[in-house]
Amino acid sequence: MLSRGSARTAQILRTAQPARAYATVGSDIFKPTKFGGKYTVTLIPGDGIGAEVAESVKTIFKADNVPIEWEQVEVSGLNTNTPQKTEDLFRESVASLRRNKLGLKGILHTPIERSGHQSFNVAMRQELDIYASISLIKNIPGYQTRHEGVDLAIIRENTEGEYSGLEHQSVPGVVESLKIITRAKSERIAKFAFNFALANNRKKAIYGVIADGKVRTRDMGGDATTHQFTKAILDKMDTL
Repeated sequence: MLSRGSARTAQILRTAQPARAYATVGSDIFKPTKFGGKYTVTLIPGDGIGAEVAESVKTIFKADNVPIEWEQVEVSGLNTNTPQKTEDLFRESVASLRRNKLGLKGILHTPIERSGHQSFNVAMRQELDIYASISLIKNIPGYQTRHEGVDLAIIRENTEGEYSGLEHQSVPGVVESLKIITRAKSERIAKFAFNFALANNRKKAIYGVIADGKVRTRDMGGDATTHQFTKAILDKMDTL
């Protein structure tokens, strides 16, 4: 997560111009906290390789004179001996992100002691309403791949579906998971994807609402089954 979009973030901050934000529903305009000519950015290295990557990010941004002051929060799910301290640091990281409105975060390990509760990663998304996940898939020039000219942007809703986290054991040995999907949030993620496509000069965008078994989409003129919708996308990709 730390590497994705770092160059884009650096460019935004160097130009010091307001840019459109796509992380949360709180505001349509990206207005990070700025003091003394520098932007304050939350940095959560996370666990695993995150700490090493975070140091590299700081080195690169400093070398490129990006106007940033890092507010680093050392929250980790690996500190199982101090669960209360971990929870306090998690709350601190959420407060920091609310305050600064911009941050880089590595993956957080969820300790087994937190079983039955949301993972730190999902809890942070839901508290801050970080509802859109953007995965960019693109060929790297100079590397031979099976398919050429690949340039995909996959937009995923981050707070509903299985992320609802509503699970229970109905009888011993049987677990039920409720996958909540609402019209409001489905339309919100669809609008996000459409606006993302426009802002990034995407020539084609699929504007639809996907639910279990049914899809509403303009280019199919109404309703189609999920299978039909998926097949239409795959058929289109085969022509790339």
